[in-house]
Amino acid sequence: MPYSIIILDIETTINAPQPHFGASPAYPGNRSVMIGYIADNYPLTHTSDPNELLIDEDTLLIGHNLSFDLHYLMREMDNFPSRCSIWDTQKFEYLWTGRSIVSPSLENTCERLDVPFEKDTEIKERFKVGIGSDKIDPTLLRNYLYEDVRATQTLFQDQLAFLQGDPYKTQYFEHMMDGIFATTKMAHNGLPFDVAGAKQEVASLQARYEHLSDYVTGTYSAFWPEILGSLNIMSASQVTALLWGREVRYKTDVPLTDELGEPVLFKGGVKKGQQKTRKEERYYDVEPLCEDQIVQQFIQKEWEQTAGAQTINRILSLPGDSNAHAFCRDLLEIRNLSKTINTYFKPYIDFAVKGRIHPSYNHCITQTGRLSSSKPNMQNISGKSQ
Repeated sequence: MPYSIIILDIETTINAPQPHFGASPAYPGNRSVMIGYIADNYPLTHTSDPNELLIDEDTLLIGHNLSFDLHYLMREMDNFPSRCSIWDTQKFEYLWTGRSIVSPSLENTCERLDVPFEKDTEIKERFKVGIGSDKIDPTLLRNYLYEDVRATQTLFQDQLAFLQGDPYKTQYFEHMMDGIFATTKMAHNGLPFDVAGAKQEVASLQARYEHLSDYVTGTYSAFWPEILGSLNIMSASQVTALLWGREVRYKTDVPLTDELGEPVLFKGGVKKGQQKTRKEERYYDVEPLCEDQIVQQFIQKEWEQTAGAQTINRILSLPGDSNAHAFCRDLLEIRNLSKTINTYFKPYIDFAVKGRIHPSYNHCITQTGRLSSSKPNMQNISGKSQ
């Protein structure tokens, strides 16, 4: 017969490589090792088989940062229900404190509420360095796990006491918990992703990026003083100096002489007989690429003269087809290509598992209460075509 209430915590392997980060439930090489739980009025116990939990749609699952445990249960149970009630003591603490504490840990929550909690720091440190539960003595792991479950049970009881049976408060918190189940289900199911197609697109974009970068660097190096070294079009300070004209600091070798003005020479080694030098800072005035007409427009409108995206777009919005316009058009394309490759393709390729992406949805991260996602950020998908 299924249990009506289960308070649980799960310890797992930590086998996921970068960028999945250790214990990620989305990584197929990870698994649960030990589950500590209190079911209904039965004593605290543990198991290595998630099916022993006997969860159905009428079960209330309780945990701290429950989405993590829930994802493992959805993966590993034979017939995990399509729906069940949940209560995340972390989410309650986050809401209870007015979202002033983001991602409140079990340890910190217990400390704030004076709930007895003895954390095994040795095991905690092992987890931090990537030693998974499968590599820890089962007895030590069990004791560590039991302490987490006991603390979670006490927090849950305190949280119920805070509600004082108020149906409106209770309904609010229950409603807020519902989203955790939905987003964990989304993460578990994942999103289909064409890895091969994405890699092919990245190769095409990368070729365009490299070709255009070489062209722009070669073309506009003619406007960049040789004494300042090679032009780096990805350097905001150099692009600012090139567009608007700036005094740029550089270092040069100055020959050393003695009090009589005679050269100071190396007396030995591979440089024997060569004159010694010292580094000296100097400044060079770079001529602006922007015409005076553009500069005056910026001064008149009190626009910032930088190398940022807003500045580049403002230059392009002004009439004319100067060197500054051409440079800005190419630079904007280069930046867009870089962002598309590194923000909208590579993270998804890296996180894809068997042709699907399983992002994490975070309910207790933002101080505004807004849902966020990570590993990768699926709320940052560009709507632009490239």
